[in-house]
Amino acid sequence: YRSYLERDGITAMINNPVVELLPGFGGDPLPAAIYRLRDVLLERVYQLFPKPENALMAGILLGDESKITSDVDHAFQQTGTAHIIAISGANFTVLTWLALSILRKLIHRWWAPIFMLPFIIFYTILVGGNAAVVRAAIMCGLSMLGMSLGRTGKGLNNLALSAALMGLAKPTILYDLGFQLSVTATLGILLFSGPIGNGIRWLLARIFPKMSENLLTTLVDVLNDLLILSVSAQIFTMWVSAQAFGRLSLISLPTNFLIAPFQSIIMLGGFAALILSFIFYPLGAAAAWLIWPAPALTIRIVERCAKARWGSVYFDLNARQAWLIIGLILALYTGRHAIIRSIRSRNYLPYLILLLGFSAVMLWTSVIDRMDQRTQIRFSMTGTSMTLNIRTGANRVFVIADGLTNYKAQQLLEKQILPVRRIPSAAWLDIPEYWMAREFTESGAADTLSLLYLNGELQQGDPGFPERIEKGFTVTADGIRMEMAASFMGKKSWMISDGTT
Repeated sequence: YRSYLERDGITAMINNPVVELLPGFGGDPLPAAIYRLRDVLLERVYQLFPKPENALMAGILLGDESKITSDVDHAFQQTGTAHIIAISGANFTVLTWLALSILRKLIHRWWAPIFMLPFIIFYTILVGGNAAVVRAAIMCGLSMLGMSLGRTGKGLNNLALSAALMGLAKPTILYDLGFQLSVTATLGILLFSGPIGNGIRWLLARIFPKMSENLLTTLVDVLNDLLILSVSAQIFTMWVSAQAFGRLSLISLPTNFLIAPFQSIIMLGGFAALILSFIFYPLGAAAAWLIWPAPALTIRIVERCAKARWGSVYFDLNARQAWLIIGLILALYTGRHAIIRSIRSRNYLPYLILLLGFSAVMLWTSVIDRMDQRTQIRFSMTGTSMTLNIRTGANRVFVIADGLTNYKAQQLLEKQILPVRRIPSAAWLDIPEYWMAREFTESGAADTLSLLYLNGELQQGDPGFPERIEKGFTVTADGIRMEMAASFMGKKSWMISDGTT
């Protein structure tokens, strides 16, 4: 628990503290002024755009996700497009280079890029300075300095230096999921976007030999924006996401492909509408009306794709296995030329040994996890739903969840792909909407459960169990005791002990 808190920047706990309320507005005046400006801009975004599009625009433009509804947030998570709903490193980079192109039309001197550094710092503070934005800000700042000095920096060097600086400033950021996703996505783009683009260019030239060079270049550039960058970014990030969320999104690529054309419109058009609204509000409102279809279509496409039953599956992957896979991909990429030469000479033995060794290590790590006899309790909260997973030393799993949708409940209990994780032995689920509860019951998702309570009532299990869950309801299994400690106004409190506390 101490390590968990330290990763979130909490290094001390105080019991029974004495708190003195300060008068306020006594901090650094520059960040305070920027935050007040952020509040003004957020208010204007919510005025210009209707719901729920205004929440998405606020997230993309200013990094504020507070008003995104739980259903929309869940749909973006299911489709692997959650990076869209918050200011990301990619959006930050696009905006920075757009501002630089405008600046260069005004200033034609070698030192012009240096003037971008205050803008980069300002915007980083404005959007909250999450790990992805800070990483992008450092890389953009290094690029600006390099351009002013007449040195074209390499993306990999900038990425390594920015990650190292962030790690030195805050070592616990290495455990931050946003930092891991940002670095691995950028690494994937830097390594694979070029080779994938060249491969597609070669394939198109072979299929359409009479296509002009200009048309071929244009087509590859369009595919680069729509597909190649997304594919490259997810080569590494899919494994980081799988170990963090326990799910592998199978619909991520097509969903990203469908919504990619709208992201530049949202980013650039949204800022244009904001600026125009402060000059002349009706003009900004008209611009927002023209831009509105882009966020609206983004949300509708993501919600429709999230309903696909095959869209995402459980994937039981621990952190060691995820980074082993990423390391193997990097090793194969680094030695790709030697691999091609060996394949042409039909010397497969070294790579067969590598494959067998990698498979053995993956199997060993999985077996070690299965041999873990400790009781594990995991709590997660998304939007209005809360889930408690308890795994006993005998690998039996119990699920207690509240505020679910029928889709979320089915996903908690659905079968999982290799490596196989135990299906929950018992579940206590609350699905507030009557029609959702009925659909869940008819879906057959809970057929493998030995005990199921739905909305407090016994659905399947031993007739000896009470018909309803009320205060004092107790279940004991494998040394774990779960007791309904209180029930008041529809809210339930569970007391869980392992026999030692």
